[in-house]
Amino acid sequence: PGTQCTDIDECQTRNNTCSDLAVCTNTPGRFSCRCFQGIIDSNPANPGTQCTDPVTCFSSTGNICDLSSCMISTVSSCNSKIAFRMEATLRSTEFSDDMKNPSSEAYRNLAGNFTNAVIPTTQTNLNDDSFNISIVGFQNGSVLVHFVALLNNTSNVNRSSLLRAVGAAIKTLDSNSSVSITGTTQLATAQPHTGPTVQSNPGAENPGWRVAVIVLGTILGAALLATLTALVAIINTKKKSRKYSIETANIVKPISYSNI
Repeated sequence: PGTQCTDIDECQTRNNTCSDLAVCTNTPGRFSCRCFQGIIDSNPANPGTQCTDPVTCFSSTGNICDLSSCMISTVSSCNSKIAFRMEATLRSTEFSDDMKNPSSEAYRNLAGNFTNAVIPTTQTNLNDDSFNISIVGFQNGSVLVHFVALLNNTSNVNRSSLLRAVGAAIKTLDSNSSVSITGTTQLATAQPHTGPTVQSNPGAENPGWRVAVIVLGTILGAALLATLTALVAIINTKKKSRKYSIETANIVKPISYSNI
């Protein structure tokens, strides 16, 4: 026994503990793991078993520019610029596992094509040479491109203009693409009011007028009700006595008659 041993390639059979973001290397009787270049190893004591997914980290981090906990390479000058967290969907591109590895040819080719298509075209569309992007990573779903877009903090480009310009640039690479902004460091500014000016109504805004009108209406209503009540009482009394009287200024003595 043991004279003719066949090594089992744990990397080939996937019978290993390496992360999906790690390189598995087979050795006789064992294997080793190492996180992809540029990917943070969150458990160095067991190399390559717990590699931080930069896309998941980037999507959930509160500070767009704080990428040191998500990836080894950082976005230069991010804190001194206006940053936008963006996501593009390339529906005409097929995803492969190699696109998870920043050092793979598939990753480098797609990153290069995307950058070359987006940066110069968007700079032209915005008339702003300060525009730049930094790719964080790719995910499956056709291909989801997660990236940071940067503008100088003095730029007047707003969110909607940036979205249109970047969207148009990406469509030169993939006509079926779409793009969205999922976060920004840009401070919201109040938009100027451009609607018609509405004239205020002093009477409607003064509660004293409303109170006076209500009180006057109540008094007049009570007086009218009292008058009607008295008139009805008089008529009922006359009906019971069946006698009516008429007085005129020209007759000195009242004239009485019976209603036959």
